[in-house]
Order: sequence, then C-alpha cells, then structure tokens
Amino acid sequence: MSYFDKFFEPEISAQLNYGSIASGAFLSQKDENGKLVPNDDHGKQSADDFRMKNAPYGVIYLTADEWKNNVEMEPRAKLRLERLENWVKGYTYENAKSIPNLNYSKEQLDVLNMYESSLGNNIAAWMTNSITSPSVPTKSDWQNLLKTNRNSIDEVKRVNQEAYDAYLEKIKSSK
Repeated sequence: MSYFDKFFEPEISAQLNYGSIASGAFLSQKDENGKLVPNDDHGKQSADDFRMKNAPYGVIYLTADEWKNNVEMEPRAKLRLERLENWVKGYTYENAKSIPNLNYSKEQLDVLNMYESSLGNNIAAWMTNSITSPSVPTKSDWQNLLKTNRNSIDEVKRVNQEAYDAYLEKIKSSK
C-alpha cells in the first residue's frame, strides 16, 4: 500500500498528472507560493500532445487541496474555469449538482462508442455547414438534424440513464 500512497504525495501526484519534472512538464522553479508550475512551452507540439506522451491518464489524481497548495493550474485550465464562471454558471439551476463519474459495462461502452461517434460527426458536419452556408440555419434545420439522429440520441440517453440509475442504486444500498 505504501507504493500507492506515493501517488498522493504532492510532487508525485503532479507528475502523474502532467508528466515528470525531468520531461519538462513543469518550470524548473516553483512559484512564490511554493507550487509546481506546469510548463506551457512544449515546442511544436500542443500541451495535450505533450501530456498524452508523458502522462496519458491526464489530470485525475489532484485534489482541491493540491490545486490550492501544491500545483498551479495551467493557463488554459484557468481560462476554461473563467469561461464556465462567466458564461455557464449563471444559467444553471440553483442547487444543481454535477453528473458523477459513471461506470459502464463493456456492452454499454460499445453502444456509446458506436452512437456517440456518428452523432458527433453528424453534429460537427451540421455546424460546419451552418457556418459556411450562405443562409442562416433555422430552428427547423436543427430539428431536422435531431429527427435524423433520433435513434443515436435515444441510445446514448438510454445507456447513460442506465449507468446513472446503477450509480444511484449503489449509493442507496451503501447507506
């Protein structure tokens, strides 16, 4: 167990999430608050490409305490949080809770992979066409897209609902 305990030590946890200090994932010095600072300069590769090579599981182990005390958030992540605060938070329901991390069976994942892929491609194509088309898309254009993709949407909703129901059942049975 001491091996896994290491995963939660601040510097080890940060390196599991961003890549090793030796790989250039962090600036060589900590900031004035003693936090590790992720390096945003990865040459010709994007920060995401760099992370996939050096820390393929991404940011998964950092707790709120570690963000507050040990690791500085990268500028892109700060920008995303700022945008959520400015553009989304005001439109959420009071006392809204985020969707928990759901567990899926292999069969459920196969269904999601199949339908989400085609659905995503169809939505991206519709958006591209909407942007490049000389005419402005209408509400009926969007409704036609939804109608055309109804089966995919229903399957994705069904699988996610099943996983969410299983999550709620597990919570209920653990009390």
